Amino acid sequence: MAVEPSQPAPWWRSPRVAAAILVGALHVALAFVVILALRPQPSAPLPREVFFLFRPAPQVPRLPQRIEPAPLARIAPPFVRSAPPMAITQAPPATTPLELSLFRCAPENLARLTSEERAHCGETYSAGAFVAPIPGSVTAQSRDAARWQVALDQRNTASTAPCTSTAHTPGSAESAVVVDPLCVLRQLSDDSGE
Repeated sequence: MAVEPSQPAPWWRSPRVAAAILVGALHVALAFVVILALRPQPSAPLPREVFFLFRPAPQVPRLPQRIEPAPLARIAPPFVRSAPPMAITQAPPATTPLELSLFRCAPENLARLTSEERAHCGETYSAGAFVAPIPGSVTAQSRDAARWQVALDQRNTASTAPCTSTAHTPGSAESAVVVDPLCVLRQLSDDSGE
């Protein structure tokens, strides 16, 4: 009797394919477990802690049963006895220019000084200083004072726009900007004709 060779099984029924599929599924399952273990787990929010501080009630001072007047204190004599200060009505005469400039050059004393003493006081209280708008203040001493004054006046004036003016409310410090509509129309018609 002759034995016929058996037909080989198809490749998908091979035990090797089944083992490879089983090993692959096992790898996927282990990788899934590792990924889940490495992913940070959302933690539950911690409850908010509230602290209550109960301080003792302030103690009310107890009033005495009977109020007595304070005993008379003995007045101690002062440690140092001194003569009462003497009032100085007139400045002593200046002997040096430093004393003159320190003590006698005050504005209230200038009228009493001689011309030589007034010359030692310097230019601060000279006759030119009293010509200034505020006596004793610094005055402008530039070479081109008029130009600087014009620049200051231009800087301190309010800026204006064409066809506008300011109107002051009577009895108030407020002012309003007024626009002239006819002037605006003239400006628009002149600009459109060009």
